[in-house]
Order: sequence, then C-alpha cells, then structure tokens
Amino acid sequence: MCGLLAFVSAAAGGDSPGSARDTADAVARASHVMRHRGPDEPGTWVDPAGTVVFGFNRLSIIDIAHSHQPLRWGPPESPGRYELVFNGEIYNYLELRAELAERHVPPAREQVLEVPCALAVAEEDQTPDAISGVHTPLPLP
Repeated sequence: MCGLLAFVSAAAGGDSPGSARDTADAVARASHVMRHRGPDEPGTWVDPAGTVVFGFNRLSIIDIAHSHQPLRWGPPESPGRYELVFNGEIYNYLELRAELAERHVPPAREQVLEVPCALAVAEEDQTPDAISGVHTPLPLP
C-alpha cells in the first residue's frame, strides 16, 4: 500500500513558524524515508490555510499512468473543488464508473481515484459502502 503521513499545525497558518506550509519541506524529506511503501510517485499537499500538510508515496497497482495524488476534482459546476489522497485499491471501480455514467455523473477523466470523488457528490454518505476493496480515503477540504 501507499505510504502516507500528515502534519497538522495549531499555528495560525500562512508561512508562520510551525505552520504546515513552513514544515512542508520536512514532510517531503520524511516521505522520502518511506519511499519503499510507494516507489512510483512521491508528493506533498499543503492546504491553502497552511494548517495541514500531507506527504505520500504512491504504489501503482491499477491505473498506473493516471491516478496522480493528490487528485484535484470537482463536478462540472465547480471543478477543482475537492482534493483526495487515497491509500488502497478499489476492486469495483469499473462497475462504479458505469453506474455513475448511467446516472449522468461520469468522472471526467479515466482515473480510478475520480470514482470515490464522483460517488461522494452523487451519494454523499453512502460512498464507503459502495466501494469494494482495501482503502483509506482522506478527502481534503
């Protein structure tokens, strides 16, 4: 599975000492230590307020070329509204994608990670029940 780590700061945010933005480089270096958990693609994400930073290392099993993280996604009326860091594998993503397309809520691109985002918009609180697999989704505000 992928390697994930997070830092949450009580600092006011921005670039102040101790904020997540201030520690993003340290999180990136710490992520490098766990690169064996996901040797295919490293990355970090800092929320706009500067209070949370995620570091991750992606282990590509399905959708090797497309599911970059964090995934920035949104429905047509607000593209880029959500960001998702995901640890796991969705076994039934093709079936879920087909169901979403029947309801006219198709994911925009051919990415596995768009399925939980589109489900969250279409079904709200029922998303985890619909997914078959091993997963730990971390939706970001």
